[in-house]
Amino acid sequence: FCGLLGQSDHGLSDNDLQDMLSADDEVLDVVFQYHSPSIRRLPDVVFTRLHVGLKDYLVQRSAFGKSVMYWYHRQFWQAAEKRYLSTKAEIRKYSAIIADYYGEKSHKKYPDRNLKSQPLYWPNEEDGSYRFNLTKLEHLPEALINSKDKDNIDKDLFNMKFLAAKIEANMGRNLLFELAMLTKCTPRQFSYRAFLASNLHLLEQYPFLLLQRAINTTDANPVHSDAVLLSDQDVSPWRSKYMKKVYHLNKCHGEDPCSMVIDTGMRIAETIFTTDFIVTRSTTSKISVWDYDSGKMITTIDYDYTTNSVDVVEKDPAILWVFVLLASGDI
Repeated sequence: FCGLLGQSDHGLSDNDLQDMLSADDEVLDVVFQYHSPSIRRLPDVVFTRLHVGLKDYLVQRSAFGKSVMYWYHRQFWQAAEKRYLSTKAEIRKYSAIIADYYGEKSHKKYPDRNLKSQPLYWPNEEDGSYRFNLTKLEHLPEALINSKDKDNIDKDLFNMKFLAAKIEANMGRNLLFELAMLTKCTPRQFSYRAFLASNLHLLEQYPFLLLQRAINTTDANPVHSDAVLLSDQDVSPWRSKYMKKVYHLNKCHGEDPCSMVIDTGMRIAETIFTTDFIVTRSTTSKISVWDYDSGKMITTIDYDYTTNSVDVVEKDPAILWVFVLLASGDI
């Protein structure tokens, strides 16, 4: 009880917490040490006694559309953390229970314990509206990452449907922060994280473009490979209208384009590209010549005059003429 509550940043509802305890065999072995019930689930009376016994240390508050319980004071949370979450093994244990519950792994393992389903969203058949499961969207990523469950991290977090739900629920930036908690990423996970970071600003305004933006990535990108196998209905089944995919776009169809960052260490006023060189003019009276392929600085030219512009003439790969037009009109 205290370990699960301490591992949750925003608190847990009574129903969710009781379900999590019901999915913990270690808890049930203690509760049912003298008899075997027909339904192996934490009894309501036991959970109520736990709640009543700790009521002076808890507070009810609202989070993600639910009434949740959490520690009344920071000192109580710190005491629970020191007692139940002081080691990495304990953090992984309680995070795994939370992750298995919201990822519905516990539901498959214990189908007879009456655990409440945790879908990404709940549809309203009458008017076609839908409501996202904000509690799952909030708790699942951090719980999976802290549990070190590599297989389920890749399956549950790095897929188009989960990305679409997080973005449409206005939790895209939270997801980007959560994915940054992964200290070791596979190439596929890194591609998803880079895709989210580069497209998030647009997708926050137009979330229905997610699948098309994924298809627009290069063919070698794992995000593209996943997207071409899906329809908009697969990615966002909660919508009543779906977008059609467009494949033949004017884009790079090979490997990801190579990018290079040159740290000049100064403010640049002008940049010129030639076949083999990059020439930059700074605002501090310095002209620098860089190798086009490696980005290595070849030489610098200092001048003491106010200049209007720089021009270059590349005679051959070994000779580069640099012309500086001064404010006086001289070259």
